[in-house]
This record gives sequence, structure tokens and C-alpha cells, in this order.
Amino acid sequence: YSIFFEIFFKSLKSKEIKQFVTFNLLKYMYDNIKKSGDTAVTNNIKALKHVIIIDEAQNFLQHKNARPVIESMLRELRSMGIIIILIAQETQDFVYKDFNFMSQIQFPICANVKDKSSKRIIPFLGSVNSEVKLSAQLAKLEGGKALINIGEPKLIELKQWWKTKKEQNI
Repeated sequence: YSIFFEIFFKSLKSKEIKQFVTFNLLKYMYDNIKKSGDTAVTNNIKALKHVIIIDEAQNFLQHKNARPVIESMLRELRSMGIIIILIAQETQDFVYKDFNFMSQIQFPICANVKDKSSKRIIPFLGSVNSEVKLSAQLAKLEGGKALINIGEPKLIELKQWWKTKKEQNI
């Protein structure tokens, strides 16, 4: 499906049409997945059904009509075995007066951003035990790396699947 949608979206010329089509596709997916019900739990592990990745999420989160659909997806679908990944350019793209999307994100990952101030990153990653450690990790944040906050801020290396495949001869 993803290759079909990638080709389809590249053929669309207008940003508004792309947003309209994407919004309706997300709404359709949300409605159908919701109808399918929960996944099985085996040994306290919930089965995974789908992974939904919304790149340039700020394009949809900025529109009041699209926000409720994504908010509902975040609130309801993760209990049904769905992982939703929102990708945006800036950490503040997830915070709005009517809803803070970060409140529903269970595992934020912050890739290299221009503004590396603690004041911008903490609301995104969540509270940290030490701002000194956070600042030290932010200073090392560069392309190909990302910052997570599990207990304390840590750098991780991001690898694209094709690079891993090539490097490891998979």
C-alpha cells in the first residue's frame, strides 16, 4: 500500500488537495480500524496490528478540522494494537491551546532540531532528572542521531533500514 500512496501523492499538485486526501484517508483508516476491535494479548503482550506514520504532521495538526481525528487516533487506537508515529519539524508543532498532542505520545524521539534549548525540548521529551545531562546530550545531537528520555536523556543512532541492510549484507 505504501508504494501506491507514495506514487499517488506525488502525482497530486496542490498542497490543499494532498491534505484533503490524506485527512480523508486517515479518517477512513481510523473508522475501519476502530471497527476491527482489540488485538489479542499473550503473556501480557498486546499483538501489533498496524503502524501508521504521519510525516509532516504539523500540516494536519494546524487545521482544527483534522486535529480531532488525529487526537482520537492517538487516544483510542493504541489500545487496539496500533502504533502511531507523528513526525514534524519542530517540537512545538505538537502543542495547541485546545489540545497538547504530547500528552498522548508515549515514546517521543527528538531528532536533530535547530533550537536545542532545554525549554523547548523538555515539554517534548518530558521531565528530566538533570538539565545538565540533557544539555550535554543536546550538545552532541547531530544528523543521524536522536534523543530519547527513558529514565534520563540518551542519544540513540538512527539508521535507515536500507543502510542497515547494506552495511550488514542482509
